[in-house]
Amino acid sequence: TLAALAQELGQGEAALRALINQQLGFRNFNDGIALTGKLTNTGNITVDIGANGWASGRGIYINGDVAGTLTNSGSITVNVVENSNGSVYAYGVYVNGVGVSGTLTNSGTISATASANNSSHATAYGIYSDSDVSGALTNSGAITAIASVSGSNSSPSARAYGIYVNGVIGTLTNSGTIRATANYNANATSSSGHAYAYG
Repeated sequence: TLAALAQELGQGEAALRALINQQLGFRNFNDGIALTGKLTNTGNITVDIGANGWASGRGIYINGDVAGTLTNSGSITVNVVENSNGSVYAYGVYVNGVGVSGTLTNSGTISATASANNSSHATAYGIYSDSDVSGALTNSGAITAIASVSGSNSSPSARAYGIYVNGVIGTLTNSGTIRATANYNANATSSSGHAYAYG
């Protein structure tokens, strides 16, 4: 954290924040944290969460730019199930920060499933980038996102995104399969609900 770095350096947080923001050109402390080398998955990554309330699961989480290479030729599976009145989120790959300026490549399988019973929202993302993809995002494998919600909440929603990029895209190449499925199961006490799916 910024506080821990400031303590280690013997500096005040405000002075260190000014140095990071003004001198290094980063918007905030997390912008300076990046994947600049290689992260490769050839095995199996599995995340299973069962909750009674809000829950979020991530197979691979990068809190900064992917300036190097992130490659998946294995399997990433994220299952998040909620059984009370909360919201659930499932992410196969999550890039939080300034985005992807390097390469993100999937030739394996990425699966994200968010299931909510008696809940508000269920949202699933196969690949999620919080900012621009100015580099290259390539899929020759299989990406699946499934969101389902049911129960007595007054306005539940299910949203599934195969690939979500909050910004502009440099190169996006798909020669594989991208599948997004959203299910909303109404009951007598649900006044309105929505299901959205985006490949």
